[in-house]
Amino acid sequence: MGSNTVFDSSLITHHPLPITNMTEKVLMKGNEALAEAAVLAGCTLYFGHPITPQSEIPEYMSRRLPKIEGGAYIQAETEVSAINMVYGAAATGRRAMTTSSSPGVSLMMEGISWTLMDSGWV
Repeated sequence: MGSNTVFDSSLITHHPLPITNMTEKVLMKGNEALAEAAVLAGCTLYFGHPITPQSEIPEYMSRRLPKIEGGAYIQAETEVSAINMVYGAAATGRRAMTTSSSPGVSLMMEGISWTLMDSGWV
């Protein structure tokens, strides 16, 4: 968005926005901005295993998603269970997400491959 662009929050009707006046400046960490962007894009489910450096994302989602109708945050036991929960939720048509660090993504590869084979994209 350019500096002269005004964000019309009425276009997003499926979530209560934490910011109702887009002229208000809000200081957010990058991980928090990523999480809020996912919510604004329709993500209502988050399954994750906290691991540095992305631990701020599950922390933010654990506070934000319960405020959304149908929203849920579930802390998974491992990265493997997190990606399989995302796979199951996506199979029902829900927008779900998980995050991890590079070793965690390595653990998720089998679940990612099953999701890709089933749906064509994650």
